[in-house]
Amino acid sequence: MHLGNTGKITFRGLMFMKENQKSELRLLALNAKRRMKDGYWQKTNVQRINAMENMRAMGKSVTVAQNYYINKLNAELYGKSKIQCEDDMLYKKVCKILDDCVDITNPIGQLVDREIYDKLDSNAKQRYVFKLADKYRTLKERYYIEKQMCSK
Repeated sequence: MHLGNTGKITFRGLMFMKENQKSELRLLALNAKRRMKDGYWQKTNVQRINAMENMRAMGKSVTVAQNYYINKLNAELYGKSKIQCEDDMLYKKVCKILDDCVDITNPIGQLVDREIYDKLDSNAKQRYVFKLADKYRTLKERYYIEKQMCSK
């Protein structure tokens, strides 16, 4: 008997999962069963079809609605990573900026985390601002897509 590099215990050619992997698998199965009982997939499919029809009626691209639901389902089914949680916190700030201000003069400056920024050297500061600007652009697009999806 030995522990393989995959985290599975093998004994005479048979593979066994560790106990924590079993409980994780059980939890995933229970969640899947709950979604099926609650009609989650039917409701989601109806919402997706309605959103696509609304996008067509407005003369917009249907792929926007499809991508929105793909991202939404991935987040709901597989959870969020630490990076996604940080992006969600940043997204809330972006929403506040876009909701509060019609004329936005320096949105990147409002998003900068001063504790992090002040510790960086000049090259790292530039990289930080460029990454933040890219995230802002992405999150701004997400904001307008979600706003468009909600105003059906």
